[in-house]
Order: sequence, then C-alpha cells, then structure tokens
Amino acid sequence: MAGLMNTSVLVLRILAALLALLFVYVPTQLQAQGRTSVILDGSSSMNKPFDNGTRLDSAKEAVHHMFDLTLEGSPDHEVPFLSFYAGCWVHVMVGPAPLQDVEEELRVFVGDITPKEYAHTPIICSLERAAKLLDGSPGHVMLVSDGRESCDFESDICLFAEGMASENVNLEVVLIGKALAPHQVEALRCIPEATGSAFVNVGDATALETALGFAAELSVNAPTTGCWDNRGGLLHWWCED
Repeated sequence: MAGLMNTSVLVLRILAALLALLFVYVPTQLQAQGRTSVILDGSSSMNKPFDNGTRLDSAKEAVHHMFDLTLEGSPDHEVPFLSFYAGCWVHVMVGPAPLQDVEEELRVFVGDITPKEYAHTPIICSLERAAKLLDGSPGHVMLVSDGRESCDFESDICLFAEGMASENVNLEVVLIGKALAPHQVEALRCIPEATGSAFVNVGDATALETALGFAAELSVNAPTTGCWDNRGGLLHWWCED
C-alpha cells in the first residue's frame, strides 16, 4: 500500500511539472455542489500575450472547455456567469439557470467579452455578487483572474473572504490565477483558504484548461476521498480512499 501511494505521488509530481501547475492550497475536505458562479476577469491586463494569443483568449477557451465538461457530466448544473471589463463595474451576464438551457447565450457572452483600456479588477465586488447568486445554498464561486484587487483599496480582502465563509459555511471559492507574481499570490491566497477550497496559479494555456477542468469536477462532483498537502513545490498532494 505504501509503495503504491509513493508511486502515485511520484506520478502526480511528474504531471505537475509537465503542466506547470502550482497548487497553493488543497483542502482536507471538499464539499457541496449546488450552483457554481463563474467570474472571468476581463480587465485590460488580460490583453497581454499568453502562449499563442492573449491571456483572455486562453481563458475563454478554458471556460468553454469547462462548460463542455459540465454539460457532459451534469447538464442541469446551474452556472451563473459574471465578468468585469469596464472600469470597476461587475456584470452579471447570465443568472442562475441550468447550463443546458442557457449554453448558447452564455457562450456568446463569453466570446464577446472585450476589455476596455480603463478596465480594472474589482475582485471583492465580483465575489460579493457571485456569492449572492448562490442565494445561501451550498456551492462554488470560481474566479479566473490575472491580478489582485484594484478597485476597493479600503477593504481587507482576507477579512472579506472570512466574512463570506461565515455567512455561508457551504461556500467554496476556487481561485485560478494566470501568471500571477509572488506578491499577487500572497495577496490572494487567503480567499480560497478562508473558504476551504483550492488556489491554482497557471503559466500556460494547457495548464489553465486543466485547472478549470479540475475546478469543474470539484463543483459538480464532491470528492469522497481525503486529501493532504505539504504546500511545497509542485502539486505535492495526493488523495486516497
């Protein structure tokens, strides 16, 4: 058993190196499905080059892939969708509804997101609105972003996250960062930590797609395994029955 587990750990580490994924936090228990509010960062920095396109191009492709996986496994799963791409405004593009009923509309909205020159990153506001769309029920908020808060400089984002967790104990915030610098990681990691969920920082389009697929699986199918994380290096975590 120990040899098998050690082999599994080695395989996971090799995969992690290939995918360039850095799992900063993985919980000992992952909860609840319910709804999944998805927030896609459309700030001006998302226009920066990323692989063969821009950060936003790769994010859109990964979100479409996440929709594909969700439709395949749970087509009636509700996926409210939000984005910010102009100033500090947060736009609720699709409200709570079974994904299969709003798929066409949702894909058009995702494709049409175009950052403005003055588009900032209202993380606190977007999380607040996304959480409200869960209406107090168990569920996930999935945030895909390439930066830290740039609109609300008065609030403490970590205290805000703790408040979210206390208001809805079955809420989990999955944060997927794109090419985040170390200081940005430190500024944001408290959000998923407060809600007992996962934080992934990706460095290329393939890793982003993989991370969103991972997050979609968490949202639709609550794992029954126990997970451990030594929080060092690349994806040093494993699960067992």
